[in-house]
Amino acid sequence: MRAQEQLSLGRRLLLAAVMVTVMLGVPLTAGTALGGSTVASAAALGAAFTLLLTLRTGTALALRALPVLLVVIAAAALSVGTWWWVALLAALGLLAGLGSTRGLLVPLALAGMLAGSTPALGAGEDLAVRLTAAGAAGLYAVVAARRLGLPHEVPAVRTPQGTAVAVGVTLGAVVAVAATIALLSDQPHAAWVPVSVFVLAVPTPGVRVEHGARQRLLGTALGLPLALPTVALDLPEQLRLALAVLLLLLVVVTARSLLPNAALTTALLVLLLDAPSGGLAAGTARLVDVALAVALVLVGLAVLTLWSRRRDDLGLLDGIPALTAPTPEGPRMSPATPAPARDAEWWKSAVVYQIYPRSFADSDGDGVGDLRGVIGRLDYLQTLGVDVVWLSPVYASPQDDNGYDISDYQGIDPTFGTLADLDELISGLHERGMRIVMDLVVNHTSDEHPWFVESRSGTDNPKRDWYWWRPARPGHEPGSRGAEPTNWESFFSGPTWELDPTTGEYYLHLFSRKQPDLNWENPEVREAVYAMMRWWLDRGVDGFRMDVINLISKATHDDGTLPDGPSIPGTALGDGTPYFMNGPRIHEFLQEMHREVLAGRDLITVGEMPGSTIDQAVLYTDPARGEVDMVFTFEHMNLDIGRSGIKWDVAPLRLTDLKANLTLWQEGLAATGWNSLYWNNHDQPRAVSRFGDDSPEHRVTSAKTLLTVLHLLRGTPYVYQGEELGMTNAPFATIEDYRDIESLNYARSALAQGHSTDDVLASLTAKSRDHARTPMQWDGSEHAGFTAGTPWIAVNPNHTEINAAAALEDPDSVLHHLRLLVELRHTQDVVVHGGYHLLLPSDEQVFAYLRTLEGQSLLVVANMSGAPATVDLAEHAAHLDGPVLVSTHRDVQREGTRLTLAPWESRAHLTR
Repeated sequence: MRAQEQLSLGRRLLLAAVMVTVMLGVPLTAGTALGGSTVASAAALGAAFTLLLTLRTGTALALRALPVLLVVIAAAALSVGTWWWVALLAALGLLAGLGSTRGLLVPLALAGMLAGSTPALGAGEDLAVRLTAAGAAGLYAVVAARRLGLPHEVPAVRTPQGTAVAVGVTLGAVVAVAATIALLSDQPHAAWVPVSVFVLAVPTPGVRVEHGARQRLLGTALGLPLALPTVALDLPEQLRLALAVLLLLLVVVTARSLLPNAALTTALLVLLLDAPSGGLAAGTARLVDVALAVALVLVGLAVLTLWSRRRDDLGLLDGIPALTAPTPEGPRMSPATPAPARDAEWWKSAVVYQIYPRSFADSDGDGVGDLRGVIGRLDYLQTLGVDVVWLSPVYASPQDDNGYDISDYQGIDPTFGTLADLDELISGLHERGMRIVMDLVVNHTSDEHPWFVESRSGTDNPKRDWYWWRPARPGHEPGSRGAEPTNWESFFSGPTWELDPTTGEYYLHLFSRKQPDLNWENPEVREAVYAMMRWWLDRGVDGFRMDVINLISKATHDDGTLPDGPSIPGTALGDGTPYFMNGPRIHEFLQEMHREVLAGRDLITVGEMPGSTIDQAVLYTDPARGEVDMVFTFEHMNLDIGRSGIKWDVAPLRLTDLKANLTLWQEGLAATGWNSLYWNNHDQPRAVSRFGDDSPEHRVTSAKTLLTVLHLLRGTPYVYQGEELGMTNAPFATIEDYRDIESLNYARSALAQGHSTDDVLASLTAKSRDHARTPMQWDGSEHAGFTAGTPWIAVNPNHTEINAAAALEDPDSVLHHLRLLVELRHTQDVVVHGGYHLLLPSDEQVFAYLRTLEGQSLLVVANMSGAPATVDLAEHAAHLDGPVLVSTHRDVQREGTRLTLAPWESRAHLTR
């Protein structure tokens, strides 16, 4: 793998050299022909930017950025007196794919900035020119880093690949700066400043500016809409500067994540490089001026950045092409802030997005989602701001359980694509600053896996003991009723044992009969699994979600037999979970896995562990024990189950029970361990239909409130595909509409036991896994933009209203609410590390809690009902005076300590 990466880098370097030659040569020639050097200046900077794109991504993204570069070059042509620049800029803006009429203002604003600055900055030794160039270079360095999805604060490099790219960004900035300064020495009026508003708008102490130049600087800052009126009206200088400072505030608020160390560092670098041309060689007085100017910028940025964190993002930069990444549908949007590396446990501030590939996006029209479909939506994932993508199984499989029955751990099922496709997906995620987690399904394999094929071939086969084989129960003929070695019931209904005619023995399968359980007691099995895991990690995978990993250890008698479980009323079967959930050697196996595979790697691991208690979760997730980072708990998923304890027995959910359970886990893992947070996944129905209200009146607000309550808890949140859209359960009308093996087996068994079809359908409507597996709703077209063919399972008819394209366009959508919550986890330490205290524990409508950390308090209040709710927050009401970080409604209905919430209203206030 490393050799392949080196070869790829060499090819990219060669390609970069060719592209830079072309990008420099052609515009320089054009610039000479036009009689001006501004075109060459723009070309030099554009070439450096193209170099960075090429080194990082190859030709695809670099070519996609060329229209943006052409906009800049065409804007620069203004200085040589061309009259056709407006039409050209508008056309190139359309080519750049800005996606909205508002975006067309961007190239026009660039032209206005040039119109304001280039004619007036004729004093070559004027420090304002030098600061202008410094600011431009500094912000362009940040723009390049942001465009590439790189860390743009210094230092913020976490990987060797990031180090290489950071060096490339720095070298590219130096190239651009050196070229610009060289051109400035000959023609100072070429100091064009597309985005360095913060430098231009701050008056420079002690700098003499000739008449009219400050006016031009203001024109540069405000762009075309204000440049010409400002010049024409000859406003008083104080008013012009006031307008400039006002604009500065606006820019800092809307672009606060673009003004960190990189801009200032590069600006200072420009000033130092400018020393030979006289920028810093004019004596001590000039040095004092520079120091004062830089100090002013530093202080202003520090104050304004702190201030801006208390305000909502106005989204005014959404149309700027240099700052945005294209999305498959909808407008371009700046990617959400990536999670900073607060500590080695980076996954604590991360957000995970689960993709169920079969239902995410179909690229070839066969009706089944695939890897190339996922690749085509990577920019969408980046737009959400998530840090990790969890990919459900794409391994080779007969698809008896939709891929959780694996026949080749190191092969990709043709349904989903090829290994090369997966490599491209891994690379694409890494290039966008995201990581990938693969499903690790090692409690069982497919019965078509070569290991099992060998194992069942004969009792003397070397791999016979790789699976659980047992003879019939003493006194019973193989195949007769009750002859199974134990009475355990399968998770998918029926007995857990299947008779194999070849040898006359039974094999164990806790799930489908085509999913035989591996025998982890055999050290050869464990080493084979570890070797496979190392193979995937070496290929670039960043961690594992370990499917039912707490089932791998089974309890046996001294003679190797397995015990019967307690009888299950109404059936001839028993509950075997006491003997295979959290078995006697589970911690030994996980610790061995950690030592042999995971230790020393920068990974995320989560164990799916049904039936685990808080005490057990503490052991699993204690870092000192070296097992897994977090576990999936199921207790809150069982609160709407009736007295029978069977999943399909649906009972109403009480909010007090839900709050109490989540609080137990928050408090239980507070000192040691870590929570995973989720409402739904591929095994659970849609959250808004189960825990919220999917009616047209309340669907959006209830989906937002569910996200708010979950994402502001302590733990790592998991988002399941479509949850960011508020997707709902499907209106399946018949049993034949379902595809899930668990659902169909239940229906068959329940009908055989005399349950009515209506009762069975009622249970399926509430609990079937198929509700989470309907196709992702990308747009309102036929089949929701999921496929050009016939989808493998029906698309929800409400896709015409609930889809990604509509959500991206609507600033008040569930999707944009999620993006804000992701940003809060990335920027607010109290969300990640704060303590937890439940408020109003007995209230059946309102879920309220307090997060606290080092003098900060985050109050979260959510009405989780369809009726208004009034609560008395008592001494905690003072927290409502703090700024609102996120809310579903704009106004606070408050009287003293009493707060009235609209149906499904939620809000979070931060106080210091």
